[in-house]
Amino acid sequence: MNNKKSALKISLKNWYHKLQCIDLNFLQQITNFIELITFSYKNYKSSGFILHLGIKKQTYAYGQQVCGWLSLKHQQNSAQEIRILSGKSIRKVAYGANMVVILTENDGQIYIAGNHKYWPKSADQNGQEMRLISKTKQFKDIACGHSHVLCLEDNGHLYTIGWNRFGQCTSTIEYDYENLIDTELTNIRTIACGWMHSLAVTDDNRLFGWGCNLYKQITDETDTKITKPYLMIASYDDHYLYINDKYENISAGECFTLAITTKNEIRHFQNHFYVDDFSVSKFGDSISRIQKSNFQVTEILSLSSANLTCILYENHQNLSTIFFIFDPQSLLSLTMIEVTNFQEIFYKFSTIPITFGWCENIGRYDSNLYHYFMSESISATFDCPDSEVNDLRFEFPHDDDNDDDTKKGIRYIYVQRSYLRMVSEYFNRMLSNEWNRQKSIRITTISYDIFYQYIQLLYFGKIQLNEQNIEKFLDLAECFLDKNLKEFCRNYLKQNSSQFDSNVMIELFSRFNIDD
Repeated sequence: MNNKKSALKISLKNWYHKLQCIDLNFLQQITNFIELITFSYKNYKSSGFILHLGIKKQTYAYGQQVCGWLSLKHQQNSAQEIRILSGKSIRKVAYGANMVVILTENDGQIYIAGNHKYWPKSADQNGQEMRLISKTKQFKDIACGHSHVLCLEDNGHLYTIGWNRFGQCTSTIEYDYENLIDTELTNIRTIACGWMHSLAVTDDNRLFGWGCNLYKQITDETDTKITKPYLMIASYDDHYLYINDKYENISAGECFTLAITTKNEIRHFQNHFYVDDFSVSKFGDSISRIQKSNFQVTEILSLSSANLTCILYENHQNLSTIFFIFDPQSLLSLTMIEVTNFQEIFYKFSTIPITFGWCENIGRYDSNLYHYFMSESISATFDCPDSEVNDLRFEFPHDDDNDDDTKKGIRYIYVQRSYLRMVSEYFNRMLSNEWNRQKSIRITTISYDIFYQYIQLLYFGKIQLNEQNIEKFLDLAECFLDKNLKEFCRNYLKQNSSQFDSNVMIELFSRFNIDD
C-alpha cells in the first residue's frame, strides 16, 4: 500500500476564496497544505490551515484558532511562520478538535500544539506553544483522533498520548499530554484513528483496535469501551466471520472502521443499524458493487470526525482510477458520486473543499513559481557538496581507483531531497518509504553518467540523447514512471529515425509502448 501514489494531489486554488487576503506569490510557492476541518453533529468547522514551502523548508499557520494554539497572532493578510519548524521538511500533518500534530521528514520528530482543558500549562506561554514530544525517539507516522495521538516509532513500536476517556490511549488515567504511553504493540506497519478509537495493522497483517466501541467499530461484543488492543475480525450478516483476512490498510471515521485486505477487498466494522442513513442497504450495496466489479480498492480516505469517506479503486484491465465518495449524513452532498481524480471531486461533488489529509499542491507549477525557482537559484545548488540545502547524496561505485577526483573508487551526486520529491513521482515515493531519512543512497543498477544526466533533467529540463544512451533512458523512464523523459526519448527517435535501423526502431517502439 505504501508504494501507491498518494491520492491527495489537488490544487490549492480550490481554497483561494478562503485565502484571498494572502499575497498570491506566497500561495503559489506552497508545495503542501491541509485545512483543519472537523464536523460536530453535522456542523462544519475550520480551525485554519497549515501551509508548507518545500523549497525554503518553511511551515506556516493561517487562521484564528490554529494560530491561537501556536501562540501566534493571526493576521488576515498573511500566514504566520512556525519558527520551531524552520529548515525542516514536513512528512505529515494530523489534527483533532483542539490540537495539531506535525511529523518532520528527515529526523522523524513529532511536534504538537493545542488548547485542550487538560493541556499542560507553562508559566510564560500558557501551555499553547508548539513543543517536541520526544528528543530521543524517531517516528515514521502519526494519526490523530478528537484529542489523542498515535505515534509510530521507526522500529514499529507504537505509543499514544492525549485524552483517554474511552481507553483510546490504553492508559489507566483519563489524560496525559506530557508523556508518551506505551501500547506494548510492536512490529506495527500502519495506524489510523477514529474520533474516539485507535487502530493498528502489524507487519503480519493483523488488525488491532481499542477505544470507543459504542457503535461496534471494533467488535460486535457488548463492551462500549476497550482499553487494550483487541484483535479485530470482520463479520458478515452478524454470523459469518472472515477469519482468514489479512489486512493491508485501514481508515476510520467518527463511528466506523474500514479496512482493505491484502486481496484489495473492503471490510466494514460498525453496527449497521445505529442510524437510518448509514444502513446496510445504503453502504453495503455500494461496497458490494465495488467488490463485484473489476476494480480493486487501493486506498480509503476518511475524516475521523465524521462519517465521510473517499474510496480510491483501480481497474487493472484499462488502467483507470475511480474515486468513490460516500456521504451518509449528507454533510456535503445528497448523492454518492464517482470521479476520475481527486481534483474532480470539487467540481462535481462539493461546494466545500475538503482536505482528507496532508495534500500535495498540484497547482504550484505555474509561471510565477517557475520564476521563483529561478530567483532562488535552485539550479545553482545542483551537485554542490557544500550547499546547505543539499541533504541527500547518491553514491556510485567507480571502477577507476586511480581517478584523483574520486575517493575510494566512489562518485557522488549531491541533491536536495525536498526538491526531488516535488518534481518526481518516483523520488517522492522512494524518499517517503524505502529511502526515507537516508542521507546517502548507493546506486548500483544505473550508471553514474545516465543517472547524472537524469538528475540534470529534473533540475534544468534538458538532456543529451544519442544512439548509445537512448535505450538506457527509455529503460529508466519505464522504471521511474517518468512520462516527461519518455516524451523526450520519443521525440528524439522520431526526429532522428534515419540514424536507426528500421528493425531497431520497431523493436524500441514496441518494447517501450511508444506511440507512433
